Amino acid sequence: MARLPENSVPSYRLHKSSGRAVVTIDGRDIYLGIHGTPESREEYDRVLRLWLTNGRRLPDALVGGKRREERSDVTVVEVIAAYWEFAEARYTDKATRCHVKSALSRLRKLFGPTPVVEFGPKALTLYQRDLVETPATFHPNGTARRPGPLSRKIVNYYTQIVKGAFKWAKNQQIIPGAVYDGIRDVGGVRKGETKATEKRKIRPVADEVVEATLPHLSEVVADMVRVQRLTGMRPVEVCMMTPRDIDTSGPAWKYVPRSHKCEVHDKDRVVAIGPRAQAILAKYLVRGLDAALFSPREAEDQRRAMLRAARRTKVQPSQMNRRLQFPESGPGERYTTTTYRIAIARGCDRAFPHPTLSTIPRTKRTPEQERELREWKSAHRWAPNRLRHTKATEVRREHGLDVAQAVLGHSRVTTTQVYAELNEEKAVRAALATG
Repeated sequence: MARLPENSVPSYRLHKSSGRAVVTIDGRDIYLGIHGTPESREEYDRVLRLWLTNGRRLPDALVGGKRREERSDVTVVEVIAAYWEFAEARYTDKATRCHVKSALSRLRKLFGPTPVVEFGPKALTLYQRDLVETPATFHPNGTARRPGPLSRKIVNYYTQIVKGAFKWAKNQQIIPGAVYDGIRDVGGVRKGETKATEKRKIRPVADEVVEATLPHLSEVVADMVRVQRLTGMRPVEVCMMTPRDIDTSGPAWKYVPRSHKCEVHDKDRVVAIGPRAQAILAKYLVRGLDAALFSPREAEDQRRAMLRAARRTKVQPSQMNRRLQFPESGPGERYTTTTYRIAIARGCDRAFPHPTLSTIPRTKRTPEQERELREWKSAHRWAPNRLRHTKATEVRREHGLDVAQAVLGHSRVTTTQVYAELNEEKAVRAALATG
């Protein structure tokens, strides 16, 4: 068989006698399903993706080394479906569930129809390589349509998720034990071995940058930023605050989140709130005990009020009460960490515009200008988790490392109850002095 030109790919064809779609790779016909269907096109894309990721060589997962009657009927997608049903109930943390879902989704796209007995170390290595090499795509406005190459840390995390899914399937007797044993020793991606990026270390954000951003945020989001900066709590803890969770009886208020990062280890989390943060929170406490302190709806109402105040033309009848037509599309009752981060990012874009490109309409920007603007925004945005690092740096400098651990709730699970109480007292003193 003639070799393909260097940059060409095997074509999607019709197998006339059967009516199926077929692609020929390395002299082997791989059938894709009924010709012309979206499913067969998707299978064609999957096969090509595996072939390209494997260096334009047919991977073992597509060849198979056993006769059909010797293979297990269980496929990778069946393992994924069974494990996801378990994982949805097992993992209460939303971020963990999102990572598990993403890892399994990428595995399904590559190896979904593959029999599990053919999923071995080479297949898992191909999965890692695909995570590293998949390019990113972007919307015209510069936002990511599909994430590109993942960081090395996330690639290794997703590898552990996949191995964990197969270990669970082995223990549930869904797959032969030899399948998991075959991939168990596949190592993670090492630094410098691949094109996998390294996650940037999270640095504190300068107070001057925060202050420059605040005028470009809604009053609600600006107060969230101020409270987080003064207390050092996690972004999710700011978003989920309710009046019921705050004890206002002492000189330093105490906020006990209903759910937090370390609750699975039976560890308590108490956030001490000092006088300056109390002054900000006071006006938000006059609401239902279980209502979110910081409401996106209030922030949206404030934004619209500002727009109305700045409006120079008369409101037309067709523009009046337009929101009432689609009430379900409005903002929610409380912020999520994602909406909170996006609100800050948009404020940063307004606070630190590009000297020239920000004034050019999006439809008139060239791809090179879009890329330059995207890089500018990335360099001038800051995320709310950096406020926590700023607080930690401040407290450690002024009160010592042990007090910083108390303020941030970083004591170990094995810490005794007496030590935990001591930490809480130190956190209260620090809050009264700096919060």
